[in-house]
Amino acid sequence: MGDYSARATQIADTNTSTVSDSTNATSNLDNVVPIVPNGAGSLAGGTTEANNRWQYYNFVAVAPGYGITRFRVKNLGPGEVRNITIHLPTNYASATQGATVTTDAPATGTNVTPANLIDDNEGTSNTQSCTPTATCLAPVNTRLVVIQLANVPARGIEINRLGVSAIFNSRFVGLRSFDAYTCKAGKVAANPTCDGSIDAGWTKIITGPVDSFPGANPRPGTQDESLRYFTSSPQPLATHVKFVATNNQCTGQPSFQGDQDLDPNNNAERRTGIRRSEVPTAEIEVFATKPTADGTLVSTG
Repeated sequence: MGDYSARATQIADTNTSTVSDSTNATSNLDNVVPIVPNGAGSLAGGTTEANNRWQYYNFVAVAPGYGITRFRVKNLGPGEVRNITIHLPTNYASATQGATVTTDAPATGTNVTPANLIDDNEGTSNTQSCTPTATCLAPVNTRLVVIQLANVPARGIEINRLGVSAIFNSRFVGLRSFDAYTCKAGKVAANPTCDGSIDAGWTKIITGPVDSFPGANPRPGTQDESLRYFTSSPQPLATHVKFVATNNQCTGQPSFQGDQDLDPNNNAERRTGIRRSEVPTAEIEVFATKPTADGTLVSTG
């Protein structure tokens, strides 16, 4: 319940064999969630806002192979039983579906492997970075991964949107902006396998805003870096997606640049050394359609 998947405790599921992993959990999870009723609500002075937050409960639904979906439930009355039907679209970038990922650089650090990018879980991360040596200081905007999509016909699929999460424990090097490209295997002779290092055959489908994952002083927050959705345009038939980082929080936000303190023994500038080539990303999801909750399209902004 709420807006977050990572760093949150699961409250319900449709698997009768699972048990909550929260502290002192003793009971099996089920698909029933008892909560306090809500209603239209009023603002100060007695005025009512059509979309004020008191009308809704926010939820996050997650399924292996189908990614992460946010949805709202409105105006729950006292004693009411509300059955919610959620239709989750296929996540073609999910390892559960059979997707695979390759990267231009080895993963570094703890719990950072390329497979974490396609595990339907924004609580795990991959760091696109060179091995920290003096000769490996490639800038952030050369870091890339290529995902071979799963369960797509030979003709490819039209990608509607990407879901991307930048959550990471070191927020200043987390992903801030990116571009995305698609390729169809066998379509272009100069790049029949959709090799990410070859420009031929790739079509840009998303030019990420410079603040795709916004952050400002004193530091980026979880609300800035959690899962966001980005619409594809155009939508050519594709079998592969190339995800290219363009900035991390420090290289892309001027207010984070330069020495941030008055300590003469510590230079907090993070655009030098290995940090200028480090850009963690938690999750990349690829969808051809949008989810629905009770037959209504779910907001994916």
